[in-house]
Amino acid sequence: MTIRKTRESKTTRKAAKPRKRPVRKATRRVARKNARKRAPSFDPIDFNLQYELEEGVVIQDRRGGGYQARYLGKAIPGVSGSWVQTVRGARAWMKKEGYFPNLFYINERGNTDLLSAGGKTIHSWV
Repeated sequence: MTIRKTRESKTTRKAAKPRKRPVRKATRRVARKNARKRAPSFDPIDFNLQYELEEGVVIQDRRGGGYQARYLGKAIPGVSGSWVQTVRGARAWMKKEGYFPNLFYINERGNTDLLSAGGKTIHSWV
């Protein structure tokens, strides 16, 4: 800091300039974190569950074990097996079709979960 005298002969302190930090490129992790912050929050009141279930991809338990994905009431061919295989298969099917409907999971008791593309639960209806 420097001290200088003004015309009125008062001593005042001049504020030091803040140092500029070097600009770094944002990593993918930071970019994803910031994108999550900007994402709009989910509002279940504005969500028509019945319509969205009819138009979305639904993952259900199979009787013999494992999971199966359905779209418009019909099984998506080749999309079944473990949870990870089913979610990945549904994502691949959506990418191939160029259509990205909502992804739901309905368990054996009828509880419905809205899923992200990675298979994580966004919202549940019991």
